[in-house]
Order: sequence, then structure tokens, then C-alpha cells
Amino acid sequence: MDLYSMHLFELVATQGGFTRAAELAGISQSAVTRQIQGMEHRLGVTLLERTTRRSR
Repeated sequence: MDLYSMHLFELVATQGGFTRAAELAGISQSAVTRQIQGMEHRLGVTLLERTTRRSR
């Protein structure tokens, strides 16, 4: 896990969603999703509770 991935995770958690986090980070929503999924895969846990409207 690197600092960039942790920063993206923090953005998603504080902003409540991948789209807003991506806007703030200046990257695509799919890139943020891939980073978070990679973290979850490496750690073997689900980091965020996802719904169609929010992530927590």
C-alpha cells in the first residue's frame, strides 16, 4: 500500500463517493475505483460500504 492509494481512500471516505474524490484528485472515477479495489485485494478486506448513492 502506498501513500497515493491511502490519499485516494481518504478522499473517497471524506467525500462520500468515488466521483467527487476523482474530481478532487484530477483523475477518472474508474482510476479511483481500481486503486481502492487494489487496496482491498491486497489487504483481503472490504474497506468501503458501497451503495448506488454513497460510499462509507
